[in-house]
Amino acid sequence: MENIISVIVLTYNQEKTIGRTLDSILMQKCHLPIEIELRDDCSNDATDAVCKRYAEKYPSIIRYRQNKQNKGIIDNYFDTLLECRGKYIADCAGDDFWIDPLKLEKEVQILEKHPDVTLVHTAWNNYDEELGKVVSVSHSELKNEITDGHKMMEKVFTQNGISAVHLCTSLYRKEVFLNAYNDYPHFFKNKEYNTEDLQLIFFMAKAGNIAYIPTPTLNYSVNHISASNTLNEEKQFLFMEGIN
Repeated sequence: MENIISVIVLTYNQEKTIGRTLDSILMQKCHLPIEIELRDDCSNDATDAVCKRYAEKYPSIIRYRQNKQNKGIIDNYFDTLLECRGKYIADCAGDDFWIDPLKLEKEVQILEKHPDVTLVHTAWNNYDEELGKVVSVSHSELKNEITDGHKMMEKVFTQNGISAVHLCTSLYRKEVFLNAYNDYPHFFKNKEYNTEDLQLIFFMAKAGNIAYIPTPTLNYSVNHISASNTLNEEKQFLFMEGIN
């Protein structure tokens, strides 16, 4: 692992928003180098063309590949994570975008200062795509600046109320993921699971402390069709079943 930050960006049929996502990462000001691991999961719109334009413009930062076949969120995320070269990992979904150019700098400073902290996360805005504006601010129920991870493990999996951690606001240690992946591969390869964030956050909490910054750094896209919000009632049921 290199002493850099790898940012995972997964996208699928997001031709209208993926450029906004990439711009929000490229604007980051951080003392560590950044690489973007960009993966398109076989989009059937112009997403691939947009990604290629960005990869050609920023060849030293963006490592882009379009999957030969659709992998789905889980395999696409963890396959990409295994390919990341960075010591620290962040991610931003292809329909969300960061709003603080110092997001990564603030988070990596905490990780470097506190070796017992495995993950840093922040508050976030809910951004209504139809209205084109922020409609609310969400804060983690973990109000402490640094929380003992063991005390939040139950909260992560029960998911009552507001999410304990929004992964797209986070920066975490790749080494912790690799240890969990090797020791408990079932949690990352089980096809019945259809979310990548809960198991990651759980193992980060298991391995150490979790730090929180109460200032929003992310606009989380709401009020549109996505993997977690679909008009197909059967797909929505299966998605929620997989989370549970």
